[in-house]
Amino acid sequence: MKNTMLFRSAKRQYGLAKFHLLAVAAAAAILSLTTVAPEANAQILPNRMLVNTWFAANNVPVNANCVAAGCVSPNVPLFPVLPIVCPGAVGATCTFYIHLETNDTLTISDKGRFQFLVGGVAPNPGPTAGVGYFVWDNHDPNSAIAVPFSHSYAVTAVVTNNAPNQAWPVAVSLSCVDNAGTPVGCTAVTQLSNLEVGVYVP
Repeated sequence: MKNTMLFRSAKRQYGLAKFHLLAVAAAAAILSLTTVAPEANAQILPNRMLVNTWFAANNVPVNANCVAAGCVSPNVPLFPVLPIVCPGAVGATCTFYIHLETNDTLTISDKGRFQFLVGGVAPNPGPTAGVGYFVWDNHDPNSAIAVPFSHSYAVTAVVTNNAPNQAWPVAVSLSCVDNAGTPVGCTAVTQLSNLEVGVYVP
């Protein structure tokens, strides 16, 4: 009788263990079906060689603002436009890696943006939204009272020379958008900023 009870207890434990294994396997299968794969249009640029690097730093605050409901401030440069040279003949290509680091403040619940332009257009492949924009804060109810937020963002731009050793203007600017809250208008301030542009060739 004792042996029979031990056998039944062992059988129950085996059944529970088997059930747990099946549950784990089912959960893993569901997870594998719901996992989002990387976007098929992600661009991979292998085997680039760094040939030179440009740096810019700014310890003077930069202020972008506007004063009407729903307004969009002008773009205010964070640095002078950098004439980044792509070394090579006509048809040569370069890859620019543009990395911006800042600390910023923004009026309550508004939108703060950086704009990146290379040769006057949005960097390709970027990524950026619209015409070279990156939104670093949006609808944040604590943005006006927080200490300056640190932000870091980088974009990639592939360029092709139309002239030997062509200089490509790289511009980075600050702007804000009023989200029609209170107070009306918006102000974004970049306190300190640092920029690196690496030039890579195939």
